[in-house]
Amino acid sequence: MTFFNESSSTKQKSSVSLKKRLESVDVDKYIDGMHVITILFQSARNRKLAKNILTLEKLYDKLAKWNNEWSERDISTFVYGIRSLECISGIEGKILRLGAQKISESKAVLSSRAIGNALYGLQVNHIST
Repeated sequence: MTFFNESSSTKQKSSVSLKKRLESVDVDKYIDGMHVITILFQSARNRKLAKNILTLEKLYDKLAKWNNEWSERDISTFVYGIRSLECISGIEGKILRLGAQKISESKAVLSSRAIGNALYGLQVNHIST
C-alpha cells in the first residue's frame, strides 16, 4: 500500500481515495480478514487510525466473516494493530471482542518473537487522526 509511504501533504487526499477504492464494489468483494488485520497492523505501524482506511463497520464485518483459524502471524499482527483503534466506540469494542474470541479459538502457539511483536504494538504512542 503506497498510502503508508506518501508525504504528509498527499496522505489526506490519498486516504480519501484509498478508502473510496477499498469500499467500491469491485474491490470490496475481495477484502477478507487477512486484509483487515493487515490494515490494522499497517495503520498502527504508521501511527494512523484504521478508521481512516476502512470504516470500522466494514473492518468488523470482514473480520467476522473470515472463517480461517488464526495463525501465529494473524494473532501477533492483530494484537499489534490494536493501537490503530481509538477503543472509544461500541464497534471498536466489538472488534476487540471478536479478536479475543478468534485468538481463544486458535490452536496456534506463539513464539517469543510473536509475543514480543504483539506486546510492542500495544505500547501507547501518538496516533495521527
